[in-house]
Amino acid sequence: MRSCGVPNVVGCFTLRKGRNQVMNQEELLPVTPVVKKVPSSLSLFLEAHGIPRSAALNILWIAGTLVASCLAIAAVSGYRHYSKTRKTEASTELLKATTAANLDVLMKRFGSSELAPVIMLKLAQAQYTEGSYELARRNYQLFQQKYPKHEFIQVSELGLILCDEALPEGATRALESYKKFLAGNPDSFLAPEAVFGSARCLEQLGRLEEARQVYEDFKVGQSDSVWKDKVEKALVSIEMSIKRKEGKL
Repeated sequence: MRSCGVPNVVGCFTLRKGRNQVMNQEELLPVTPVVKKVPSSLSLFLEAHGIPRSAALNILWIAGTLVASCLAIAAVSGYRHYSKTRKTEASTELLKATTAANLDVLMKRFGSSELAPVIMLKLAQAQYTEGSYELARRNYQLFQQKYPKHEFIQVSELGLILCDEALPEGATRALESYKKFLAGNPDSFLAPEAVFGSARCLEQLGRLEEARQVYEDFKVGQSDSVWKDKVEKALVSIEMSIKRKEGKL
């Protein structure tokens, strides 16, 4: 931390609280003890040991403050331990859960934890895999409403488009959504998935030549990419579909 410099001392210490803020003298005054009267039994004990009554008041106040501080520290430590334990438990259960039913239970148990966004995304993914597209769609939308700034927001956006694509008559809407996603996130790690999604939608709509062109355009610059084999297989498949449509197969 960069030093804030040594403040001047005039009559009493002046402490810096933050940039351009300085504690005034009133803020540095001693706190008035909350204990006003020493219990008679304790007073006799203190007097027997030569401790003045005024000093006894301060001793009691300091003792009370220390006890309160210790209780506060214990409460914070206990909460942190509880939170850490809950997070560990949620992480373990999340790794085990594979079905939408399991993940739905986790969502109810840990819906307010730090892992709630990840659980929600995994639940939506499981629902999509199991064919519950409307439920998956609802959870992707809920994720976007609750966590609009989350680092996985693009995952929810693409997941929502995949649900649209899977629904009856959803290819047209999904195609436009894929185009919008690519326009807004051209460098996203999910951009290739959106490219393939748009080509699939074109195929579903019978626009095979356009689908082939999407694959051809994507293939450029993919010679050393992990997507090279996938795009080449997609091109073989679309070529066969075109020939089949033309009656050449």
